[in-house]
Amino acid sequence: MFPCTASETEKELVRNLFWLVFSMERVFCAGTVWPLTLQDDDTTQYLPLSTTTLAHKFIHYSERQRLSTPRVLVIHPPSITDSFTLYIKSTILLGKVKTFNGRFKNKFDEGMPEGLDPRETAEFQMLDNAITSFKLSFPKEYREPVTAEGKLDPTLYLALVLPHVAMLLLHDPHARPESPNCLSAERMLTSARAILDLIYKLTATSFDLLLLDHSCSFCWFVCATALIRFLKAKMIAGDEVETTRLTNEIQVVRFMLSNLGSRTIVGRKSSASDNSVAIVTDVVNKVRQNIILDEMYQAEVQPLIDKVVGVSNMGGGASGMFGVF
Repeated sequence: MFPCTASETEKELVRNLFWLVFSMERVFCAGTVWPLTLQDDDTTQYLPLSTTTLAHKFIHYSERQRLSTPRVLVIHPPSITDSFTLYIKSTILLGKVKTFNGRFKNKFDEGMPEGLDPRETAEFQMLDNAITSFKLSFPKEYREPVTAEGKLDPTLYLALVLPHVAMLLLHDPHARPESPNCLSAERMLTSARAILDLIYKLTATSFDLLLLDHSCSFCWFVCATALIRFLKAKMIAGDEVETTRLTNEIQVVRFMLSNLGSRTIVGRKSSASDNSVAIVTDVVNKVRQNIILDEMYQAEVQPLIDKVVGVSNMGGGASGMFGVF
C-alpha cells in the first residue's frame, strides 16, 4: 500500500499511521457488536517512538516494544514514551476488553451455563488487573492532563480517560448497583467518577472542546450511562444524598455533550439554483449520545420520579432530569 521509504523518519510516519488506524478501530468499535479486524495476535508492528526521539535520534529495534513484548502495558521506557504511545496502549486495553466481552458467550454453543460468573475466570481477572496496573504505571510526568500553566494535553487526556472506560465496559454486564457488596458496581462507580474528575480538570482550562478527539464524547457517554444505573438504584433505596449527587454528576456530563454538540457541524446542504451554490450548515444542539441518555433516563428513572411526586394522578408533570432534561 505504501512505497518503500528512504529514510527512518518516513518509516516512523508510516508506523504512526498504522497505529492511528489501529487505535481508532478500537475506540469507535468499543460500543458496538462489530468484531475488530486488526487483531492483537496478528500485529507485529513496533510501537511508536516518543516525539522527542523521533525528532532528534533513533534507537535500535532491540530497545523498542511490540504487543508481544512482556509487560508492554506497564513498562514505559522514556525514549519511546509520550502522550501518544500511552494513548495507543490505552486503546490496546480497550480492544482486549471488547474482544473478551464479545467472545466469552460464544464459547458456549447452548448459551452460558447457569451459575457461571465470567468474573471468576482467569481471563477476566487478568483484564481487571491489567487495567488497574496500567493506570498505576503511568510515569509521574504523564499523570495529569493539565500542566501547571493550565495547558491541556488532549492526547494525554484521552490516554487517561480510556482505561476508566475499559473498566466500565468490562464490569457493566455484571454489575448490580443495588448491592452494596458488588465489586463490579464499586469498580464502575469509581471509574465513572474518575472520568468526571478529568472532566472537571478540562473545564478548568480554556481549551476549545472542538480540538478534542471526538471519541471523548463516547467516553463521557459511557460514564453517564453508568451513573444513570446508580441513580436508579439509589432512588429505589431512598438515598436522597446520593440521588442528588448522581443527578448533578449526570448533568455535568450532559452539559459537556451539549456544549460539544452545539458547536459541531453535522451536515451541509447545497443548492444550485440560478447557477449559484449556497452552503447551509445545520448545527444540532444535541449530539446523538445526549439523545440516547434522554431516552435511557425516561425509561429507567422518570417512572420512579412520577411515582414519588404523584404525576400520574395530576395528569401531567415534568419530564427528564427533574424537569431539566
